[in-house]
Amino acid sequence: MRTNCRRLKKRQTSCSNRWGESDTSNHSGFQNSIRQRRVGNSLKLHSIKIGRNDPCHCGSGKKYKRCCLAKDQAANVIDFEWQKLRRTEGEIIHLLLHVANDWYGPEFIKQAWEEYTESSNESIAIEEAPESGTSFIPWALFNYVPRKRERDADSPLKAPLALSFLLVTDELEPFEKQFVLAVCEQPMSFWSVQEVDPGTSLKLRDLFTHAEHIVRERQASEVLRKGDIVYTRVISLGHTPIMVGLAPLPFPPDFQFNILDAREMLFGRRRKIAYKDLHALDPMLRQLYFVLRSRLLNPPQPILQNTDDEPLEFVKLTYQLNCSPRTAFDKLRSLNVVESEEELLADATKNENGELQTLTFSWMKRGNEKHRSWDNTILGNITIEGGTLIVDVNSQKRCETIRAEIAKRLGDDAVLQDSVSESVEEKFAQMKDGVESPEQQRQREEQEAFSALPEVQALLKDMAKRRWEEWLDEPIPLLMGKTPKQAAKTVAGRERLEALLIDFERSADETDKSAFAPDVMELRRQLRMLPGVENQQAERKRKRSVLPMNEDGVPLYQLKITLKGSDPPIWRRVVVSSDIPLHRLHGVIQRVMGWTDSHLHQFIVGNTYYGTPDPEMMRFGTRTFSEKRYTVAELAPAVKRSFVYEYDFGDCWQHKIVVEKILPPDPEFQHPICLAGANACPPEDCGGIGGYDGLIEILADPRHPEHESMKEWLGYDLDPARFNLEIANGVLSRLKA
Repeated sequence: MRTNCRRLKKRQTSCSNRWGESDTSNHSGFQNSIRQRRVGNSLKLHSIKIGRNDPCHCGSGKKYKRCCLAKDQAANVIDFEWQKLRRTEGEIIHLLLHVANDWYGPEFIKQAWEEYTESSNESIAIEEAPESGTSFIPWALFNYVPRKRERDADSPLKAPLALSFLLVTDELEPFEKQFVLAVCEQPMSFWSVQEVDPGTSLKLRDLFTHAEHIVRERQASEVLRKGDIVYTRVISLGHTPIMVGLAPLPFPPDFQFNILDAREMLFGRRRKIAYKDLHALDPMLRQLYFVLRSRLLNPPQPILQNTDDEPLEFVKLTYQLNCSPRTAFDKLRSLNVVESEEELLADATKNENGELQTLTFSWMKRGNEKHRSWDNTILGNITIEGGTLIVDVNSQKRCETIRAEIAKRLGDDAVLQDSVSESVEEKFAQMKDGVESPEQQRQREEQEAFSALPEVQALLKDMAKRRWEEWLDEPIPLLMGKTPKQAAKTVAGRERLEALLIDFERSADETDKSAFAPDVMELRRQLRMLPGVENQQAERKRKRSVLPMNEDGVPLYQLKITLKGSDPPIWRRVVVSSDIPLHRLHGVIQRVMGWTDSHLHQFIVGNTYYGTPDPEMMRFGTRTFSEKRYTVAELAPAVKRSFVYEYDFGDCWQHKIVVEKILPPDPEFQHPICLAGANACPPEDCGGIGGYDGLIEILADPRHPEHESMKEWLGYDLDPARFNLEIANGVLSRLKA
């Protein structure tokens, strides 16, 4: 854009002649209006006058010059720049609208609006669109290239109105010219809100160029929230970036996936996207905005499914029983494979003769194909009331299955009387209308009371914890088919993962208060995506707790290294120098455990990570401190302190390292020593603890169909109980203390 501006300036003299005499006279009128506009209108810095030696207004008791003077002066400068930018913006836009009307007449706005909305799938009237007074006008003046003027034989330059006007006037002040050029240079783009300081500022990140700015915004910062996405342009003159042409509709965090998909479609996977690229694709970005706008204002009906991923449809089957309730129960009770007969009959009612009369129990199976952590799955509810059998299910597939089961088990003893299907929409309509029968109210109150029991809440929380631990290893379509753990290993994956976690946080704040709502901070911890400020706090805490050294040398550490999750435990006991750097401790662990050092690793203390720093990861709030700069004593300065060593981020071999003893210095100590240990190190790339346990079972069973292929893959005879202390010390002897 700057190149275009220079070319236009070179042609200023010839272009001035092309406007015609009538235009020149009009320009003179504009020059006069510009002069009048400036009379008595210069910005001045207003502030409350406080003497330098007066008490500070913050109440500290210090003199103003010793306390808040410098801070207030900086704030006043920023506020002055912001006011100057906003006033310049208003005056330039007002002026350019008059220029547009004079040069092109009323058709300018009409034609610009047609081009602005041409990529929308719906007809949008300018009078009704919120964009008409927000994002459209700056786009029309600074981006839109007007069509040929009918009254002139020659057309104006093929350039936005603002640049064309800049060439035919010399009355704009230098700052105003800079403002026009800055706005023309910056393209419209999609920006993600990273941080919000309500009433003051927003931290924005361009989802295409990855540029970041902290923009001074008063009203927008009161409305927007972290994770929101806005369509705007950001200009920076001086020290105060501002948004110009902010579109009126912010998008929620989950819309970011559509934008990232569009970015990859338009630019591939290249990291550097320039402003000129966005200018060239301005029509496509506007089209994307209107697609997202339509989705926001007309959201598609969600597809609701049950726990087996079947479309929700509520079906009620009513049978007439030609047998006793007890006979029906005896034939149907095995539909619940989880609860005992005593548990199923606990709430049953009997008549005066002690015969079973009414009973409700769940149709239940063990486990769940979609959710491996679930112990069981409820497929429906079965109620026996005297001579009536009622079955409630939530899908047509389950309806067909239970009908076949009842026909097989009861035969002519159960005659179908009625089948009522209710769609999700009808169910929601009933809930919205608040129509609730006395029986429904009773059931709801019982369910609420049951759910509120402490033991039930504890069970639900445990189920949720296991469910979200399982989620970490599930392929997610929004993460391009990767699992969250896999996505966390790449910059592009973490960008998508961050959007997903912010969406989880937003949903938890707004709607989902249940026990099954994800613990987002725990997910961030496991994915190593905690905010950087927490790592900084942990670093400050670490520096206050470093083990002191004495005059005779450094103490020795007796460490116990245990592979987490192993049963029987796989462990080693070693002695190392307390000042051994973490990168050398990594070598000790690799050799004494039996690993081959073929994968990445890191040390973890709370929410702080030590390993090989990756500058790209810091862009997403995760900082890894260099393992070469920290020692074992700095991570665990006292007995019983512990930390984690993680090896292979795919298999996630986590080792718990505990300081068992701190021994006095030994001048003859030359290299790490292994004192004891038990059980063999798992093979590399066998799938983590679960994969290793499965491998042992396969190798122990010659009749297993995978026995021979696993033996061939392994390449050696695995003895899970084997550990050789002499060999361990032999490889350690080649290391330094």
